[in-house]
Amino acid sequence: MPASNLITGITGQDGSLIAKRLLEQGQRVTGLFRRSSADNFWRLKEMGILDKLTLLEADIESFGELGNILENGKFDKIFHLAGSSFTAESFRKPWQTFSLNTFAVFHILEAVRLKSPHTHLTIAGSSEVFGEFESSDVDLIRDSSSRFGPINPYGLSHLSNLQIMNYYRELYSLRIACPIMFNHESEYRGEQFLTKKLSSGVVRILENSDYSIVLGNLNAMKDWGSAKEFIEFLYLASENSFDGSFVLGTGHLTSVREIVSRVFEYVGIEIESIGDGLEEKILNRENGRVLISLDSRNLRVKETPPFKADRIECKNIFGDAPSKSVLDIIPDMVEFDLRKGR
Repeated sequence: MPASNLITGITGQDGSLIAKRLLEQGQRVTGLFRRSSADNFWRLKEMGILDKLTLLEADIESFGELGNILENGKFDKIFHLAGSSFTAESFRKPWQTFSLNTFAVFHILEAVRLKSPHTHLTIAGSSEVFGEFESSDVDLIRDSSSRFGPINPYGLSHLSNLQIMNYYRELYSLRIACPIMFNHESEYRGEQFLTKKLSSGVVRILENSDYSIVLGNLNAMKDWGSAKEFIEFLYLASENSFDGSFVLGTGHLTSVREIVSRVFEYVGIEIESIGDGLEEKILNRENGRVLISLDSRNLRVKETPPFKADRIECKNIFGDAPSKSVLDIIPDMVEFDLRKGR
């Protein structure tokens, strides 16, 4: 009988991508969604899989609901990908971020312990667990054994999740894979994220002579990769019942400024920069039109240092590691938004 999978956060970028991957392998997929995300099935529709899976409305913060679903479902694997995932928002709503991200993990693990202890879990982690660093730490390369020190509420919630997972592994022998994921993008990214703001924004610029994009820090650097590539390693971790944590990233840093250049280069617009700091503007070199301006409201309270993943850890476990840069997937993102006419 095909393996049975439960996915929380199935309407999001990662949830829909892993659902598609599992269905391609002939496996059964059940997805949980919140009532507030019921109108957010566009990814599943776009991938052509909405009618190929089972959807259940559920509150992942309700232990009772999760317990009933696990008892009735007999799932071989669970992918917990739901939660608050926008780091900047966590500064404005710290308690909500911590509550949603951490209590849900507690409830899922306790429900699995009591109702389905044979089930393998894959619980998404975040590189935001890394924060503070020593002055001697010059390379800023991170793996799952590196020092943690989150500097935002989102990272703090994920550090708590790592500790909760260790507790359930050690006391109850639950099998839990935790990919500590660096930024990963695709055409299915949400509108609030920088890469999507740029790919959809450049389409609006092409359609509307008055539109411009507002950003924060053009010099911020991150390890940005491909969500589709990352999903392959979540799939491998689950198929191999991997138990433990590992970092998932490209090992390469890309700046916001580089992404901006790539987006406009792809649509044939030459750009130039004028001004300094928050007064800097990105202009269309041909006609002087302002394409991008900056606003302090788009700055984080504290910027995470430019950490990058140690690819060796992932290669040692799976024989390979993510390698595709965000600059490689910008064309796919822009083409998607051009087709959608956003």
